[in-house]
Amino acid sequence: MINVFPTTGTDFSGWNPRVDEVALYSDFDTHALDMLEQSEDTRTIRAPGGEIIGIVGVILNRPACGSAWALLSERITMHPIETTKVVRKLMELFASTHELRRLDMLVNGSSQRNIKWAKVLGFQEEGILKGFGDNGEDINIMARYWNVRN
Repeated sequence: MINVFPTTGTDFSGWNPRVDEVALYSDFDTHALDMLEQSEDTRTIRAPGGEIIGIVGVILNRPACGSAWALLSERITMHPIETTKVVRKLMELFASTHELRRLDMLVNGSSQRNIKWAKVLGFQEEGILKGFGDNGEDINIMARYWNVRN
């Protein structure tokens, strides 16, 4: 069974995913410490046996709006359904805890697998940030909404 805990500094320093292990926006591995420091809320996901397989967080940008980020090891593929359910619940928890009406996420546009996974998490595509990635790759901006007025 996968377990989720509030992230501590020792969790993050004890886990260093390779670039090819990061499942979402690949630039996050180079900016991960900044993301962690800016985050209002982070959770560490551990596989059975205690191995860290992901760290997920939210940065509050403005009232009721946040940006989700995730560093996920390829080892989540050993627990795909359970991990997806856990991350989806974390997005709901972040939205509820911080009274969000909008939560966005940047996803590497070159990975259809990651875009599909973000959609399973309830995010929808909003647009493409052309050349936004560190290596000039396109980045998709995706978002989820709660209690949005039309």
